[in-house]
Amino acid sequence: MAGTTAFSFLACVVLRIAPCTATVSPYFFFTRILSTALFTALSFQAGNTAYLYLSVAFVQMLKAFTPVSTMLCAFLFRLERPSARLVATVCCICVGVCASSLGELNFSAFGVLAMLVSVAAEGLRIVMMQHLLASKQFHPIEVWLYLGPACCIWLTVLIGVFEVHQIQDVHGWAALAAHPWPFGFAALAGFAVNVLATMCVIKLASALTLKVLGVCKDVGLVTFSAVMLREHVTGLQLAGYGVSLLGFGCYNYVKAADASVAHHQDLAAADGAGRQQQQQHQQQQQQQQQQQQQQQQQQSG
Repeated sequence: MAGTTAFSFLACVVLRIAPCTATVSPYFFFTRILSTALFTALSFQAGNTAYLYLSVAFVQMLKAFTPVSTMLCAFLFRLERPSARLVATVCCICVGVCASSLGELNFSAFGVLAMLVSVAAEGLRIVMMQHLLASKQFHPIEVWLYLGPACCIWLTVLIGVFEVHQIQDVHGWAALAAHPWPFGFAALAGFAVNVLATMCVIKLASALTLKVLGVCKDVGLVTFSAVMLREHVTGLQLAGYGVSLLGFGCYNYVKAADASVAHHQDLAAADGAGRQQQQQHQQQQQQQQQQQQQQQQQQSG
């Protein structure tokens, strides 16, 4: 995250590739940016912890629950209204995730708990990020000038609480000093993911589009883990993951159908308003013509 902040500063302030025009007050920073950074850091921390206890394939299967978390957060912030069809898709995804969990051979309750915390934080992060981009009209790179340092603050706190002793035990600081280039490349890759794959997609499309692309990536990782890494994936896990993907596909269909209906309603409302204005304009013209006729009659009389 420090690398993302540094690259954002380089792009906005030094090279001026991206604009830096938004004005951020201390109140906005502490209430909006710092809270968004908290859930971003929590999503990173808990998600990385899950990889220590679960297989890569199983982690990706649990990530199929992320759209449910995003939708529930949208309900919480009143960005969406619950419906029977949406609830049905949520239940389908939940059943699939539960089946995948039952089929896991190396099940870890702590690992699953960490992943669920990461998924919940990710849902809040996505919704709050969409609010953040819309509120100040941030450029996707510019926003990390403010969000990056805030994330560093929260990650430093989380590292101090959960990981500092482990880092010292395995001589992590010495490994960082001995191999700076791999860590630097990882920081550059993190900047590309945060800016291009996350911020630009949310800014130009929506949070749902980001989740669709994320699920496609997760399917690829599950396949890669099973084929290349030789991780054992049971039939029950694959069946549960398939049910989750089916539920997610139905969720996208319901969302697209609701958006289409809302679009047609907006067009109908706009058309009705236009016709009403046209009728009012015609009535005004008729009244003016009647007044002119009355004036002409009075003058002739």
